[in-house]
Amino acid sequence: MMRATALSLHELSYLCGGPRRAVLTAVLALCQSEQLELGADGRAYRVDETPSTAGWPVEADVVELAVLEVVTVGGIDLKAIVETVAGSRAIRQTRGMLAARGLAPKWWPGLTGAGRRARREVLANPPEGLRRIAVLGPKAIEDAQLRRTLSEPSYRTERQGVHPTPVRRGAASNA
Repeated sequence: MMRATALSLHELSYLCGGPRRAVLTAVLALCQSEQLELGADGRAYRVDETPSTAGWPVEADVVELAVLEVVTVGGIDLKAIVETVAGSRAIRQTRGMLAARGLAPKWWPGLTGAGRRARREVLANPPEGLRRIAVLGPKAIEDAQLRRTLSEPSYRTERQGVHPTPVRRGAASNA
């Protein structure tokens, strides 16, 4: 069985929280490496004023490169980053890597049985640091302001294989 510990940071975040969490984890990784700054206003700003990613290392992660391509010199709202990159080629490539490892079906959303087992394994014993945030999401962030910024309803991620439509309990029917 494929172990979740063998996955890259963004594969792990996709496995545990889907495309949006993979993007948020990439934003946090770029902030940690001092390539981006995240303002209290929910906007991401480039630390380096260069307008393109042409000078970035080739070994950089594709999701992080996709985030860098979206962030303009003047900054951009985190919601726009998440929406743009979550539907990008980089996220499809990350999902493709999970499919190649047998953790996600090739053509359908969700995870395979092996993917669900790997996710349960890592949720039972979350790693430390940024990988912990990739697994548990924003609730694992110690800084309260950063946690609030990343926990806004528009940034929340859905677990793979769980229907995203909220269930209203006790709501009266308008029919």
